[in-house]
Amino acid sequence: MYLVDGDAVAVHTLSCAAREIYEKHCAHLELDRGFDYIKASNPEYKEKDLWNVLNGARNFFKHPGKSLEEEIELRDTDNKHMLFLACHDCAMLCPGQHPPEVQAFKNVVYRDGVSSQYGGRASRRSGGSDKRS
Repeated sequence: MYLVDGDAVAVHTLSCAAREIYEKHCAHLELDRGFDYIKASNPEYKEKDLWNVLNGARNFFKHPGKSLEEEIELRDTDNKHMLFLACHDCAMLCPGQHPPEVQAFKNVVYRDGVSSQYGGRASRRSGGSDKRS
């Protein structure tokens, strides 16, 4: 969906779900998780605070807010980062047998880098955004 410019909110929601599932399996098996690198790179923050930042957009779309007028910025980089974490954890669970989707996304990340600044805004009223310009 990401590789064919699908709806940014749908990409984010699905990539967050995949990342969470893979992360929990990695933690259970005591494998390296993408989150371990985030935590090690930010020792001044509590783990809960890091999770809140990581899951901020996901929680915005998942839980009702106080107003339909609330908005959140959802950038292409947010989706790239979430997909990168999901791919990392998936790769840890499938050593030597990475699914083709993981390989394809890794090729995009290495080609484009993770720091593109494309994005748009999503609101509770509109239900989403597919802006990637």
